[in-house]
Amino acid sequence: MTEGNGSEYGGDRSRPPDRSAESGRRSSAIETEYETIFDTVDDAVFLVDVGHDGSAYTFTFRRNNRAHEALTGLSTEAIQGRRPHEILGEEDAATVVTTYRDCVERRETIEYEETLEYPTGTVEWHTKLTPIVEDGSVTQLVGVARDVTDRNIHKRARQRIERRLSLALDAADAGAWEWDVQSGTVIWNDSMAELLGIEPSAFEGSYQAFLDRVHPEDRDELERVVETALERAEGFEHEFRIRHESGEYIWNITRAELITDASGEPDRMIGVGIDITDRKEREQELDRNRERLRVLFEKAPDGIVVHDADGTVYDVNETLADMLGYDRDELRSMTVPDFEVGADVAKLQDRWKSMKPGLIHNIEVSGVHRRRDGSTYPVDVWVSKVTPDAEAEPLFIAICRDVTETVEYERELERYKELVDNVPVGIYRNTPGKAGEFLEVNPAMVELFDADSAEQLLDHDVRELYADSTERQAFADRLEAEGRITESELELETLSGERFWGSVTAIATTVDGETYFDGVIQDITERTEMEAALRRREARFRRMFERHSAPMLLIDPESGSIRDANEAAAEFYGYSTEALASRNIESINCLSPEEVARERTRAEREDRNYFVFDHELASGEVRTVEVHSSPITIDDDDFLFSIVHDITERVDYETQLEEQRDNLKILNEVVRHDIRNDLQLVHAYAEMLEGNVTEGMQDELDTVRQSAENAIELTMTARDLAEVMLQTDIEDKRISLQRTIEEEIAEVRSTHPEANVTVEGTLPRTDAVADDMLSAVFRNILKNAVQHNDTETPEITVRSETRDDRVAVYVADDGPGVPDEQKETIFGKGEKGLESAGTGIGLYLVETLVDRYGGDVWVEDNEPEGAVFVVELQRAR
Repeated sequence: MTEGNGSEYGGDRSRPPDRSAESGRRSSAIETEYETIFDTVDDAVFLVDVGHDGSAYTFTFRRNNRAHEALTGLSTEAIQGRRPHEILGEEDAATVVTTYRDCVERRETIEYEETLEYPTGTVEWHTKLTPIVEDGSVTQLVGVARDVTDRNIHKRARQRIERRLSLALDAADAGAWEWDVQSGTVIWNDSMAELLGIEPSAFEGSYQAFLDRVHPEDRDELERVVETALERAEGFEHEFRIRHESGEYIWNITRAELITDASGEPDRMIGVGIDITDRKEREQELDRNRERLRVLFEKAPDGIVVHDADGTVYDVNETLADMLGYDRDELRSMTVPDFEVGADVAKLQDRWKSMKPGLIHNIEVSGVHRRRDGSTYPVDVWVSKVTPDAEAEPLFIAICRDVTETVEYERELERYKELVDNVPVGIYRNTPGKAGEFLEVNPAMVELFDADSAEQLLDHDVRELYADSTERQAFADRLEAEGRITESELELETLSGERFWGSVTAIATTVDGETYFDGVIQDITERTEMEAALRRREARFRRMFERHSAPMLLIDPESGSIRDANEAAAEFYGYSTEALASRNIESINCLSPEEVARERTRAEREDRNYFVFDHELASGEVRTVEVHSSPITIDDDDFLFSIVHDITERVDYETQLEEQRDNLKILNEVVRHDIRNDLQLVHAYAEMLEGNVTEGMQDELDTVRQSAENAIELTMTARDLAEVMLQTDIEDKRISLQRTIEEEIAEVRSTHPEANVTVEGTLPRTDAVADDMLSAVFRNILKNAVQHNDTETPEITVRSETRDDRVAVYVADDGPGVPDEQKETIFGKGEKGLESAGTGIGLYLVETLVDRYGGDVWVEDNEPEGAVFVVELQRAR
């Protein structure tokens, strides 16, 4: 109600207060909030009225927001009250009507994509359509549509304009009435009659006549209100619909007071009736708007949060709650910085407070939101400042869009661009026709045609890059006709005049009515030359196959049939080449057919290409053969190319060697057990005779004992040497040098107490590449230093030296030393067997083991006298 409508009954009478005004003010804040959301969202929003005529529906556009207007070129004024076929083409209108009918009949939100023609051009939409149900019927549709026409553009230009909803409540006309309760007579004043559009004298003047004008749906309730007022002897206020003389119903609010007689019984009731039709219609429209905005708020594809200047959250929509992983109630107890990652609260608050109210003063920011589980995602945020009413604190509406997909797409686009720039094949786009021009080329294309830059190639006539310019026209005509050409081999020419063969794959692409040729060029000059060389090699192979002295077969990998055989194969197997080529390999190979097929498959897959088989000749003789078989392609046919070598004699020789090896094992057992046991028995008896022989026989007894000890030592060395000779598949491992040397020093000190064995410094704390026989190396060197020493107390010194990947052990003695001419032969180096000129099989064993470990051993002079044996080994990593 405004000040300009000063009275209720006319210009000179005061109007009763409208108690609904307060509720209108309370709803204005909510309405402002929802209306702000309607005009702020970047998505296009449109409202459609739904009319019902039996099973048929009519759809009439009511309004749209500025985003919809910007994208379609259609303003609210242009679409209001118009149907789809009046705005869209017949085909588009039919599609739209079908979709709207589906939404009405299903009575639920539907999502779909559509492409429509508007004054601004073709627009592709992703739309959410939500029905509004009133009194059991769908009366409106709320559409929220997102432009998805160009998915390569990651941020659409968002237009936000200000639309303020101004609701002016015009004062309604009012009339006075009086009802005589006892007689039932009703008196209306002229204003009341005018309110209902009738002449004052035309009113029958009865309570029943009044009730007859009340809307049937409101009549019972009004009678109950009146009866209650009479029973309680009090007034009332009530809203109801009453029929205007035009036949339409208007909304009326009646305020009445009851006057009683002297006995307290109801006598008269007086009151005023106020036309509140405009207000009711505004309230109903407001309710509908509120419902539409609520649907927009709830169903918006973007998250929406309403907060105050401190960041305290007032409300959020379900979308934002889902995005953040919280319940809406939880978010209402939080602040914006609780989920805005890295937010400077003070700066945010200053920025909010500095904003001006209104849609055109919103701000756009990029940020990161943190979900409840701790994960984050990038967002674009649009913030608007609104003031629900003059006295309320300002609120901020933030629309939050998850741009993870956009960010990932930008990264993917960057990776794709990097791939195109670095792929080693030429990629281009040019205009069609004979005189085509390049529009885009990648660096590989520039290099392929020997251009100085992409600009130089873009300025070049495409047909000049063909060795034969007429081929350009033929290629262009074919591409326009077929739309795609795959791996066409063309002779091309660089800018410097050099020719090469290129494999060209191209497609004709139409964008906005313009046709382009997009293609890939790969230099296949080398491949072409290789194919020619392959044909030459196939010819040479055929000549070699026919003339080679070794038996050769070409076998079908699937069936095993012999497809070809050379003369050498025919001679070996005793068949003619024709007869051999008509046989299957299974008739020659002595394995079972299943085994032959399995081995053939292994050769075809190249799991194995070397085999040893027994083959049966035409004479019935069985020979052992070595077969090298590999897949080969000749004239586009696949074969197994098999070269056969007769190894029967070699196999027999290997069998003989194996028998000799078995004999060596037996000899080793004899040396290790029988001979050694007898020598130990001799040594034991010599020990028993100690002290029981005459003084003249003591030297002979010492000689017997010493010889027995030397022989036992010799059998131990022979055992070690035999072990080495019998081993075939030795795998070196990590062996502790310190422990090995310490154990052998302790053994020498025990068996030769007369010798003085010392360690200079510390033994190497490292592992060597060796095996368990390493102890035999140091045992033989240490005992050699003692046994070949002519001093009364042999002095033996052990030291070590560690290098980067090697370790050397030095064993020095003070004996007679080793003459220079014997230093190379003392280990038996350069000799074939045990008959070398070395000092014995002990040092021969040392050299054999160290060499097998990948090390080295030699002898040097000691100062002032004696010898130094040096063992150098690989350090284990």
